[in-house]
Amino acid sequence: MAVLKKVSPEPAGQLLEIKADPFVIGRLQECQVVLDSTGVSRKHAEMRQSAGEYVVIDLDSTNGTLVNGIRITGQQRLNEGDIISFGSTHVRFEAS
Repeated sequence: MAVLKKVSPEPAGQLLEIKADPFVIGRLQECQVVLDSTGVSRKHAEMRQSAGEYVVIDLDSTNGTLVNGIRITGQQRLNEGDIISFGSTHVRFEAS
């Protein structure tokens, strides 16, 4: 199981469990995680499990998706503790 732990903005500490594959993040209500936040696109990014690892894929969002402060292109493999930024929302990836 993996979770995203919200680090900012408030409320920090909120856990977002990754249950679906793919797991879509964005402003639309149909997304698995809805982020009503500045700079988040309607369908911003998705996460997938691939060969026992998790990856994040930017869905051509306006402001991009960053992993540890670096804008990704294509898909990016996630490591424990990575900080993923969707607009002004930042989450920490935690796998267990």
